[in-house]
Amino acid sequence: MHRIIAFTIGFSALLIAGCGGGTNPEASTTAANPPAVGVVAWPPVSMAAPTPPPEFVAAKRKAMGSPLQALPSSTNDQFFDWVEQLLPTFFPTHQTTLTAGPWAYRVYPTSGAAVGVNDGKVYVIGGAFGSALLEVGAMAQFDSSPLTQATGFLSSYDASWATTVPSSGAAFNAFTDGCSLDSGYTKPVSIASFDEDPAKSLEANKYRVGATRTAVQVLADRTSNNGDGSTRRELDIQYQIKFADGTTDTDAKQTLIWGSSFGSTLASGTVCATPTASQGWRFFGNREVADASVRAVNQRNERYSLATGAPLTSAVDYSKYVQLRVSDPSNFVKYVVVTGPGLPSSGLKMVSVRLLRDDPLFAGIRGNYVDWKDTDPFRFCRADASGTNLAANAADCVAHGGSGNTYGAYNKTPAAVDSAFDTLGFVAGGSYSIAVYNDDGWKTINGQASRTPIATHTKTLSALPYSTVALGGTGVTTDLFPRVSTSLTPVQIASVIRSKASSTQALTWTALGAMPDATKFGWGDLYTYISGRSTATTSTWPQSRASLVVYPSAGAMGAPSYTIPAAQNALVTPTYSEFGLELVNRNGGRIQSLMTYE
Repeated sequence: MHRIIAFTIGFSALLIAGCGGGTNPEASTTAANPPAVGVVAWPPVSMAAPTPPPEFVAAKRKAMGSPLQALPSSTNDQFFDWVEQLLPTFFPTHQTTLTAGPWAYRVYPTSGAAVGVNDGKVYVIGGAFGSALLEVGAMAQFDSSPLTQATGFLSSYDASWATTVPSSGAAFNAFTDGCSLDSGYTKPVSIASFDEDPAKSLEANKYRVGATRTAVQVLADRTSNNGDGSTRRELDIQYQIKFADGTTDTDAKQTLIWGSSFGSTLASGTVCATPTASQGWRFFGNREVADASVRAVNQRNERYSLATGAPLTSAVDYSKYVQLRVSDPSNFVKYVVVTGPGLPSSGLKMVSVRLLRDDPLFAGIRGNYVDWKDTDPFRFCRADASGTNLAANAADCVAHGGSGNTYGAYNKTPAAVDSAFDTLGFVAGGSYSIAVYNDDGWKTINGQASRTPIATHTKTLSALPYSTVALGGTGVTTDLFPRVSTSLTPVQIASVIRSKASSTQALTWTALGAMPDATKFGWGDLYTYISGRSTATTSTWPQSRASLVVYPSAGAMGAPSYTIPAAQNALVTPTYSEFGLELVNRNGGRIQSLMTYE
């Protein structure tokens, strides 16, 4: 009991004095001659039962959100400062650390409580904690090293997704800072996107339920002062995400923020008007102004005539390509230029679909769909009418419009696809630069050459598409792709599309075969796409497009009631339709099985 007595004597005397001074009270008080009763009762009751107060249980959980680093090796002062920040009700106003023999402690006259450390253990007494000296745990349990903080925060996030998708945009973004910017999504934009169609949002995100984040690494740790005098701390982290369907994202990255996000800028360069100030970590986003990714895709295409429903020649063919997907959730970016292995030396110029839809220069030009969504992916500008040349330094967006967002080899036999793709020069692990512009460089040939991008993002092509010969097997009835069967015949489906009416059919499909590298694939989506002329004349453009996307559950082998959507009101003459089944490996790899009506 000696160390308990020494500790209690020390802070009892200080409580009687009613101040938080820095003198050592042990010089004037001893166990043999204890002080008069003060805020903390004397003599102390023997050690209390080893059940820490709930406040400290919560404190341990919140330790991961502390601003300190490497707490087990840091000073007692740092620990006490952290306690004051985390539990101001019990430890109000900053106090000076006192020492008495093996003890270091602080006393809080306003609340009548004290907190002390002895031999790596933490104790509290007085005020709401009662008159018995109570051990609340080892100091190491309050570890606030950057790695522990990041790991704990991600564990809390995973727990919120353990059984269900959050039910609203606000709940979906509960762990997000008010000034977050993640691939062009601000927090308000993300909330609005979820709430625009909550049922669809719940379906689209159900694959994330039960995911866990592991193998956490801290890449950078920054502390800075904001313009209003507040402090922020940022952690750049990398980790793996293991999904319940067996797939794994092996290279997830995020920035976390602690403190205040005052003064943060958003995609447009404007200052965020909704900063968060909190002593807890939040997702701060990757700070990228556009949503950009590079994907490797293998595709099987079963082809039919839209006019008759009869199989086309060839009835089944294959493609493999790299998809460059760029979108602009914040509605700010006008065009981008993508450079990297396998692309033309000057890169590819991609224009926003908002411009293709709305700008008068694109009226009646290729890519002028009247119902593009703002978040649909950017399209390649062409250097000629045929689309043979897509080089960025020759592309004439205004003259030839925009179409497509994939680059590769298409509609061939497996061997021919592999040969054509290999000549392009794509490499696994290739790095791609996406220069983002918000000027009028898209209006002129090579207009970007004299402009400065507002941002440049770098993306990696993790792996190449698989060998089509390897996936093709011994023929179109035995290949490794999922093969779709429908309850309506191709003739009936073609008739439904031409009629622009809605119809329901049942779908079934075979399982994806084992991939050559044994990579696990999970559900992406199942979709129908219909497009065609939006005028009663024979003019090809403008056009209208409509799509329906559903998200089967993991392991599903069919959709008993799948709806072919009615065409958009703007669509006059359907000219193309596509039913697609897409599987993903969460690292940029995709397997697609299509039925097209052309």
